[in-house]
Amino acid sequence: MQRLAGGAALGVLALAAASAAYAQETTSAVRGVVTADGAPLAGATVTILHTPSGTRSTTVTDASGAYDARGLRVGGPYDITVQSGSYEPKKLTGVYLSLAETARVDVELASTAVEEVLITASGTRDNESGPKTVLNRDAIEGVVSVARDVRDLARRDLLVSQNIRNDGGISIAGSNPRTNRITIDGVSAQDPYGLETGGLPTARGPISLDAIEQFSVAAVPTDVENGSFTGGALNIVLRSGGNKFHGSAFYNYLNEGLVGKHIGTTRVAQMISQKNFGGFLSGPIWRDKLFFAVSYEKYQTQDTTNTGPAGAGFANSFTNNVTQAAIDQIVGIYNTNYASDYEVGTILRTTPVVDKKYSAKIDWNINDNHRASLTYRRADSVFTSRTDLGSTTAALDSHWYDASYRDEGTTLEINSDWTKRLSTTLRATYRDWVKGQMPKSGQNFSDITVCVAPNADTSPTNSTIQSCATGFGTVRFGPDLNRHANRLDIQEAVFQGTATYSLNEHVFKLGYQGSKKEVFNVFVPNSRGTYYFDSIADFQAGRASSLTYSNSVTGNADDAAADFKYWLHSVYAQDAIDVTDDIKVTAGFRYDWIKMDDKPGENPNFVSRTKFTNTKTLDGLGILMPRVSANWKVNDRIKVSAGLGLFSGGQPEVLFATPFYNNGYQIAGATIRRCITAAANCTGANGYLEASTSSAVTPGFNASVGSAALDNLNSFAKFGYEIPTLVRQFQEGKLAGTPGINPNNEVIALSPAFRLPAEWKLYFNGSWDVWNGWRLDAQYVATQAQNAVTFVDYRAQPLTVNGQQQYTPDGRPRYDGLTLTAQQRAQQGITSTNPGDNRDLIAVNTDKGEAFTAAVGLSKSFRSGVDFAVGYARQNIDESNAGLRFGTTAGSLYNSVPAGMDPARDAYGRGLEEIKNRYKLELGYRKKFFGDNETRISLFGERTTGRPFGFTMQDAASGRSQVFGVNRAAQLLYVPDLSAASATNPLQYGNVFFSDAANRDRFIAYVNQFGLKQGVLEKYSNRNKDLSRLDLQLSQELPTLVDGHKLKVQVDIRNLLNLIDRDWGKVEEYSDGTTLARVSCVTSTGAALTPGVNGAACPAYQYSNVPTAITKSRNISQSLWYAQVSLRYEF
Repeated sequence: MQRLAGGAALGVLALAAASAAYAQETTSAVRGVVTADGAPLAGATVTILHTPSGTRSTTVTDASGAYDARGLRVGGPYDITVQSGSYEPKKLTGVYLSLAETARVDVELASTAVEEVLITASGTRDNESGPKTVLNRDAIEGVVSVARDVRDLARRDLLVSQNIRNDGGISIAGSNPRTNRITIDGVSAQDPYGLETGGLPTARGPISLDAIEQFSVAAVPTDVENGSFTGGALNIVLRSGGNKFHGSAFYNYLNEGLVGKHIGTTRVAQMISQKNFGGFLSGPIWRDKLFFAVSYEKYQTQDTTNTGPAGAGFANSFTNNVTQAAIDQIVGIYNTNYASDYEVGTILRTTPVVDKKYSAKIDWNINDNHRASLTYRRADSVFTSRTDLGSTTAALDSHWYDASYRDEGTTLEINSDWTKRLSTTLRATYRDWVKGQMPKSGQNFSDITVCVAPNADTSPTNSTIQSCATGFGTVRFGPDLNRHANRLDIQEAVFQGTATYSLNEHVFKLGYQGSKKEVFNVFVPNSRGTYYFDSIADFQAGRASSLTYSNSVTGNADDAAADFKYWLHSVYAQDAIDVTDDIKVTAGFRYDWIKMDDKPGENPNFVSRTKFTNTKTLDGLGILMPRVSANWKVNDRIKVSAGLGLFSGGQPEVLFATPFYNNGYQIAGATIRRCITAAANCTGANGYLEASTSSAVTPGFNASVGSAALDNLNSFAKFGYEIPTLVRQFQEGKLAGTPGINPNNEVIALSPAFRLPAEWKLYFNGSWDVWNGWRLDAQYVATQAQNAVTFVDYRAQPLTVNGQQQYTPDGRPRYDGLTLTAQQRAQQGITSTNPGDNRDLIAVNTDKGEAFTAAVGLSKSFRSGVDFAVGYARQNIDESNAGLRFGTTAGSLYNSVPAGMDPARDAYGRGLEEIKNRYKLELGYRKKFFGDNETRISLFGERTTGRPFGFTMQDAASGRSQVFGVNRAAQLLYVPDLSAASATNPLQYGNVFFSDAANRDRFIAYVNQFGLKQGVLEKYSNRNKDLSRLDLQLSQELPTLVDGHKLKVQVDIRNLLNLIDRDWGKVEEYSDGTTLARVSCVTSTGAALTPGVNGAACPAYQYSNVPTAITKSRNISQSLWYAQVSLRYEF
């Protein structure tokens, strides 16, 4: 028997170069041509054996000598044996396969041949058909990941960037992290609803790293099986069992002595107690037939509360007279003076954090032609969110909540070879994802806020009191208003069938996938009532200043839930053609369509306003997605590929669920306040008002309702647990004259012309084996939006005076937000109408949005055991709706998103995920210094351009802006010419006046500090400082008394730079958007406008409320070094 290595093996690898379809698959494939004496050989038997498990696939070559085997296990090693009557058999060994890869292995038989060829390398990166990085088991073990997060694996790809300041979300070639797809053995594993902006379904990821056989990240996976995403694809295949038992157990140790304590000159107190352990076990149940693999991991620690009463040992102390004595007094008053009974709570020093992951996999070799696998996984996370806790707010732990996640998935897959040409894959999956938000003392109680002032404010600036007097903070208990009715459960079942048929140079693929998703999401803030008491004396007397109550008109919050289900159907077809031995072209299409019978409740008031219904859903929408790619092996050293395709799906589900619980017709609310001074909308001096009407008494509201809401609450036996009867009757519209549903309620709906969002993706890719093992890779990915989602306010009306559109001083069209009387409007010729503060937010489409990412990398593996790789990426992203990155509500999707030169439309410009320049370095070293025990060092470095941020301005008044006429807080900032002030007014610079010298000076200082240009700023015009990261792993194997068993000691050091120098490795950035001024309209001389004379004019701006400080937000955990010590036992 003769073995070939070195150059001969590399020659075989060249023949086995993958076509890499990157499909939404869990298996691999092998394809090739068998020849003899230079001619195709028909009828040759090809046997492909997975040596660890004995899994065998046998096929026969056709008339052209071609063979094709599919549904193979990922990984290896494989033996490929080719036999034919009069020829000597040939055997290839050491073949490794990657996920969704079709390896090309051509074999030449002769009368006397080499019996066995050993392939000595597996190739961890494949660029044959688009940018993709593949990490096998060995590579995964060399990744530094203190948090054991699959996103740390993805960072190895040059096209990937990560938002480490915020949510840890990864962008793949400029993608929104929420639109990426994660699959584990074919089951979707990303956040299925879009609330977790970092993309993970649980706090620490969906699967233990020890359970992963292979991980891949692909920017443009053009195979038609890929669907339900517009970002990139992260595919995970779990480890399977074989004929030998293998296992591992680990314990990760971390305490405060292994964590940095300084960020620059700032000392950070540490209190860390971690338990992180787990293991993996696999082996045979029935040799060569049935195998198992299981994993388990648990993480447990204590999360420290940073703010608490002075003298209690907290890192930060309460201010504004919030003391332990004040807290005790308020708690004591409730426990002794109130008729109801509730566990108010305290300020806990620490709270538990628990994360568990399980997986189990069964593989069954039914026979040589049929294989089945059954996979189950589950991940559970729980941690505490300290809602509203801050320097001036003592939020007791009954106001906090446990954020819990459960992600559970099961997959059954059957791969069959029916003939030498026809193979099929059948897959059925089921997933259940539940997000809980349970307050510490239960959910069924009101949100209570008590000001620590001894007595109520008797001289407020307004007729009612809504917040504490200056110098006093608050104590809060009971579940916060957003937790009163907040539950989410998503169940999804997917059925998929794919047939592959090989015919000569063609491989045809045809398939169907059906996904049924059921969503239940109830979110009704204030449904248990939110009370405010303006002093300790008021709280003792049971005298509230305000009550806000909002609920379904039936009184049951679940009746206002988004409760719907739908089917997503997909059909796809594809032809992969070997045009020549060196050129392959793949072309196909995918068609998706949605069937959804459930609809939001129709709001007749909305229909009357807009002349279209709010009940439109995604039902009936479809999209055709063509895909094409080509691979060209120029020679043995150069390979290039290109592809183009349309991708749709993966948009945050919450975007399309909001019309169900924001239809403006199922929920009614009331805010009842105590009048301190006389006002037009009070029920009399020192009476009560209902705040939904600004200038008159709300119909049906009377003093009895106000008194029931705000008086003698300490004697109300069901205080906190129930809303007083009269208040409920008023809210539900059951009292005489009450309106019930406010006809002007805000609505979120889909446009009648709404289309499924999609994205065109184009890639070019190439690799060049330059010389002596040096490899050069180049990649380019470009994207173009098609029907991207954006939101508009349908109620906004252009401000017209005497038939003429009005404009702001810097040229933006104004909308009508003027608070003028009918007579004043008539006097000035105003023909438009102010629609009020509420909005009708309509999801519409735009084709604005494009990006490109170009990257180049150089790598080499040295015989000395050193692996080296360096890369650079350049990126540009322009987008419309930045709210899609983090938004889940009307406020975050529209209100806080920067508007452009049209105040009602999103600004188009730089995207939040744009990292202009990115540099990466990987350096590895491994050697066995004694015996068979390996020493391994892995170093990963990254330097990135800072993330974009920008500046906006906002109307001086809240609600629908009198300046811009829209109800949104972020308008792109206008910077006047600041070179010289007016000769007659030192507060005037062109068409901008400042309210006073202090605001002027601060504004000018910020313009100089941030280098802001004159005119209307571009969207996210500035960049934060560059960020640098350096991670290190050191591992050493140690012998044991049992042959084949190893003990490994490993240290993962995250943010090595901070360990070297406390001033290095900081992760701190300015917030995405900062309001630099509040703006109002004034005359050309800076005088206030006169409502009845020139109230509609806006010849100049006045700037006020310029912030006294603009500070960076720091991620403390990411800014410190962490050194996690791991002890592992492997066999």
